[in-house]
Amino acid sequence: MRDARSKAAVLADLLSLLAPGRAWPRMAAANLVKLLSALAAAIARLEALVATLRTEINPASADAMLEDFERVLGPDPCGLDDGAGALSVRRLQAWRRWTRKGGASVAYFVALAAAYGITISVETTWILQCGDELGDNDEIVNSPEQYVWKVNVPLVWETDAECGATVCGDPLGDLGLSPVECLIRRYKPAHTTVLFSYS
Repeated sequence: MRDARSKAAVLADLLSLLAPGRAWPRMAAANLVKLLSALAAAIARLEALVATLRTEINPASADAMLEDFERVLGPDPCGLDDGAGALSVRRLQAWRRWTRKGGASVAYFVALAAAYGITISVETTWILQCGDELGDNDEIVNSPEQYVWKVNVPLVWETDAECGATVCGDPLGDLGLSPVECLIRRYKPAHTTVLFSYS
């Protein structure tokens, strides 16, 4: 798509479409040129608006329509967007939710976590078939267990009970769970079960 034209460029294009001859005057004072000049101003404004809307079509570059993208997407089911961050952060969050397609590979889930700055590893199991060789790290599983996979995630934070500061009824400790756990549960293949191992 071409860039927006100026009023003068649109007027020149309109004048070039006129038939030659004295019936179609091209002097600035002529009524026909004044009419075409007003039309050229409207066309130039429309083209400028369309040019700005090209950036608004993508949440990653949207400015005027960012709130509309956020309204349509609704609150993040995993609570990863609070809507109060910097404009660049809000754009990135809206773009991620708008374009995320999901996936079923180990690489997809590792990349999903890496997009949020978290390094994970994924362990899968499979049923050994006749002729397969059993490796040192291979595990023999029954049929339903082949759809269970494990994600190793680092702890966000951990607190332990302190002697003298903890009273009866307080928990003996608490763990900060990773925000990608919700994302992985949301985008995992529906027929699988995912387990999380924090370390």
